Amino acid sequence: MASASGETLRSRTALAAGALLIVAATLVAYGPALEGGFVWDDDDYVADNATLRDVTGLKHIWFELGATPQYYPLVFTSFWLEYQLWELNTFGYHVVNVLLHTVSALLLWRVLSALEVPGAWLAAAMFALHPVHVESVAWITERKNVLSGVFYLGSLIAYLRFELPQGGANLGARENVGSMTRPTSWGWYALALVLFVCALLSKSVTCSLPVVILLVLWWKGGLPPWRRAVSLIPMFAIGVAMGLVTIWMEKHNVGARGPEWDLTLAERFIIAGRAVWFYVAKLAWPAPLIFVYPKWELDAGELLEYVYPLSVAAVLVVLWAARGKIGRGPIVAALFFVGTLLPALGFINTYPMRYYFVADHFQYLASIGPIAVFAAMIGGRRAHRAATSETLARHRGRRECVSRANAGSVGGIALARYTAAGLFVCVLAMLTWAQAKVYGDVETLYRDTLAKNPRAAMAHNNLGLVRANEGRLVEAVRHFREAVRVDPDFFEAQYNLGTRLSMQGKTDEAVFALFEALRISPQNEKVLNNLGNTYLKRGETERAAESYRALLRVNPNHADGRANLGVALVRMGRFEEALGEYRAAIVADVNHIGAHHNLALALAGLGMHDEAIAEFREALKLNSELGDVFFGLGRSLAAVGRPGEAAGAYREALRLNPRDSEARRALEDLRRD
Repeated sequence: MASASGETLRSRTALAAGALLIVAATLVAYGPALEGGFVWDDDDYVADNATLRDVTGLKHIWFELGATPQYYPLVFTSFWLEYQLWELNTFGYHVVNVLLHTVSALLLWRVLSALEVPGAWLAAAMFALHPVHVESVAWITERKNVLSGVFYLGSLIAYLRFELPQGGANLGARENVGSMTRPTSWGWYALALVLFVCALLSKSVTCSLPVVILLVLWWKGGLPPWRRAVSLIPMFAIGVAMGLVTIWMEKHNVGARGPEWDLTLAERFIIAGRAVWFYVAKLAWPAPLIFVYPKWELDAGELLEYVYPLSVAAVLVVLWAARGKIGRGPIVAALFFVGTLLPALGFINTYPMRYYFVADHFQYLASIGPIAVFAAMIGGRRAHRAATSETLARHRGRRECVSRANAGSVGGIALARYTAAGLFVCVLAMLTWAQAKVYGDVETLYRDTLAKNPRAAMAHNNLGLVRANEGRLVEAVRHFREAVRVDPDFFEAQYNLGTRLSMQGKTDEAVFALFEALRISPQNEKVLNNLGNTYLKRGETERAAESYRALLRVNPNHADGRANLGVALVRMGRFEEALGEYRAAIVADVNHIGAHHNLALALAGLGMHDEAIAEFREALKLNSELGDVFFGLGRSLAAVGRPGEAAGAYREALRLNPRDSEARRALEDLRRD
């Protein structure tokens, strides 16, 4: 009894030590990521996401499609909670991502142990520390992966407890897999279903879980009869429904539609085949890891292109045919890998296909298959040797054979093998630490991307935006030019190039770039508006007015378009029409400061100073730090015989801009009078 108790204590101590080792190693390896900032679309998901600001936002997150970039309400609810706790302090978001990833690794250890997969701890450690997962952990937006992974693996554990009361252990030895006489805990089924729904509401790629469950059950002992299999029907139905929602959102909300996504079925098969081998290769040799991988050129007429999908199919056929000799494990792992990757293999249009066909974060859950096989190959050899030794001893009747074989295995070869495995895990941890540094900030990320993939148009465009925000327009324009050189149909880069060239005063080049943007996206509102602004800078008022009118034909309630058209009309001397456009702009956006200010100026120009004063004051209600508005207000107040108030307005103008010579002269004129 005491011996059994001691064995239990040692076992629990070993489990605790193993878990602590994974946790500690993961936290250390991801240390650089904890200091990272927001990158790429983190602004859309967190920094600029209005739904995170108050309780009303939660309603929009859950019940309004389009309120967030993707309909993953549990992800955005987690962001909402964190925003209430630490607002935009990125450290907290990164810590949560790392902890969720660590929990997934521990849950994976539990799953593989329950299924008696050799090397379960090693597989969990590899999952936790493999550098291909840095993108999923260090990129705040990919909360989708790490959160859905926790729910996915939790649901799998709960279902195994439901289907297999012992949690999965010894399933292969159990007779009558689907026996209705064995005790059943429907509470575990309910928990599995709830966790599966949570996984889907975090990322719909987890819809493959019911298929994975069937694979696991077949692997360990055969599929259950239909009376048990029907328990998976709700999972299949919910998974399909959530998948359809995601497909619709990708097309209509995220923007996965257009020529970039018009691929033939043959091209999609080629992409899928290349992607599968790409992900296998990155797991085996994770270098280089790139935020934006080069986008493959596809040629469906080239026969060699079909080697990729055909070789994937051939491997699956071979593993299936060999299952009697090598067991079902390899074919299950391969099917798990390909099946879990399926939504990201190019058959379904997703927005990232605009820039790349493969990404490290696409294989977050799928990587479990190959990792488990590799770990089992290391952990399984010892078990196989021990079993062989026991069989030999039985046949020969010599117990000492077992003792010598096991002692040699455990004492020598096993020690070397586990030492090598430990060193391998350490190497993975160091690679993860180095890769996590890449996600320190947007500039580091995009510079690393361009160093490894100089033709990454998206990285050039985004680095150009960083430079533009810093006021370094010359460098920004250089990156935008490179982006459109690599990809002339890159709308955002053409638009950004035209806008920044206009800011530099290079209006001829700006107009050309903006027309290129219109070629890609005809009737685009922001392009038409900026094209009008550029024409105004060139003094081509009629053309500017026509651009604004084209914009208003697309969107009659575009406040900026109305206000800018008013400016053009004033320059053409058509004051009455301008007044109408300014007023329409204010109707479209009552808080449009420019419309209030310009309306006031136009009214003052027509001698309607009382109305002008009211509009100047409306502008100042919205922003009381505008010196030009105070100056205009002072002139109108002076014109209606209110010199004291006019002087006060001029003083405010000078307070805000001490170099305003006109305001100073006007104030002196009032004093002389």
